[in-house]
Amino acid sequence: MLGLVIAVVVAAASAHENAVGIALLDKVAADTDAVQKALVDQGFKNAVVAHG
Repeated sequence: MLGLVIAVVVAAASAHENAVGIALLDKVAADTDAVQKALVDQGFKNAVVAHG
């Protein structure tokens, strides 16, 4: 893995991490089909994993 930035989503600090994670996955899917794996910390719960 090269660790290159593929997409960026800017959100308010009050936005829930799951909502931001889903928005980020949607942006990556719309921009490229080359991404096969996404690594996240434990702040992204089941909703993001299920969406991915």
